[in-house]
Formats: sequence, structure tokens, C-alpha cells
Amino acid sequence: MTYDDAWHAKHGGGAMDSTAVRPPIAEQLIAERFAIDDKIKAAAKLLADHVAPFKARVEQIDAALMTLLNQMGDDKASISTDIGTAYKSHLLNVSMDAEKVYWNASGEGQVGRMALLDFALEHWDEIGSDLLLVQPQKDAVKRWMDDHNGQPPPGLKISWFTRVNVRRS
Repeated sequence: MTYDDAWHAKHGGGAMDSTAVRPPIAEQLIAERFAIDDKIKAAAKLLADHVAPFKARVEQIDAALMTLLNQMGDDKASISTDIGTAYKSHLLNVSMDAEKVYWNASGEGQVGRMALLDFALEHWDEIGSDLLLVQPQKDAVKRWMDDHNGQPPPGLKISWFTRVNVRRS
């Protein structure tokens, strides 16, 4: 006999009521979830503590290799050995500049994202369409939909999903 069958028998049988609350099983599942969460957190801490000295040593090794590569003087220097190769990578970081003024075609001074947007629109065919990644912001879309009978702005496809959340009392 399954738990559902036993529960029905205990509570008068009949058709299964999908809204019926069965606290004992829910409490057991939530308690098990918390116990597993606690074990995962403890294991993650143990792992982090265990690998911390290794990560620190890797940072020291990388710093020593960078020193060797810099001493070679060539910006594209590499060190090849039978066991492996060390080389430099030059990575680009990009962020908004809230200080530098961009003067747009209308003579308006813009900074930050407004400057980038004006520049991209003014140079759309040259770089603008590649420069901007247009990704709608969820909160703004939800506000729009709340104010417009659930209709999203044009060009967007909306889908919903439901997940289970569990929090401690």
C-alpha cells in the first residue's frame, strides 16, 4: 500500500483531493531536504578548506611564471617544456564609464550607458548592431505586463516555470 493509499484510507477514502495537505510527509520531506542541504554545505566547506593551500600554491606558481615571462621582454613570450607550456593571455575587461562625456550628433553630452546607446545608434551599420547585446530586464518586462493586461513588449517571447522553494522556520 502506498502512502497516498494509506492516507486515503485513514481520511475516509474517496477521490484523491489534490489540494489536501498531508503534513507528516511534507514535514519529513522538508526535514530531509534541510539535512541534505546541511551536509552539502558542510562538505563544500571541507572541500574549500582542503583545496585552499593548493589554490594558494597555484597563485604562487602563476606569479613566478609571469615573472619569468616578463623577464623575456616579448609581450607574446611563451615557455615550452616537455611537460607543458606557459604563456600570457591579454584579456579585455569592459565597463561603463560614468565620467567621460560623449558628444552625440545632436550636440548633447552623454555619459555611461546613454553615451554608448547614442554612439551605437549613430554608428549602427558600422558597429552599433554588434556593439549592443539587447537583453530585456525581467523586472521591467513584468512591470510592463502588469500595466498592460499581461501583454509583453513587442519582440519578446514569454514563458513561465514553477519551482519548489524551501525555507527554514
